[in-house]
Amino acid sequence: MAKKRKISTGFSGKINKRTFSKRVRVFLILTALVFLVVLFCSGDYGLLKIYRLYSKINETKKEITLLKVQAVDLEWKINKLKNDSSYIKLYASEYYGYAKSGQTIIQFLPAPVDSLE
Repeated sequence: MAKKRKISTGFSGKINKRTFSKRVRVFLILTALVFLVVLFCSGDYGLLKIYRLYSKINETKKEITLLKVQAVDLEWKINKLKNDSSYIKLYASEYYGYAKSGQTIIQFLPAPVDSLE
């Protein structure tokens, strides 16, 4: 004798078990993926935070090299101002307008910038 299928009127009997289990599996996988993305991309140890920190490190390294170059330039200028009398005369005439008696200083001013251009 062949077994007769039972017709269930309950909720679980109405749902096709294969598609229901597929849907649950897809939902769990998507939930896990969303959780991992949130976990790795946010917070103190997230990928975005780490990327921003690496870019900040690179910017700071560039700033350090720029400051080192400026420090060397200022050291050179201090040395020249302490020891080189011709550089002192040149510096005084360029920045402060000093001149010997009988000398005429001609100062060139930058052209005014038009706001319409």
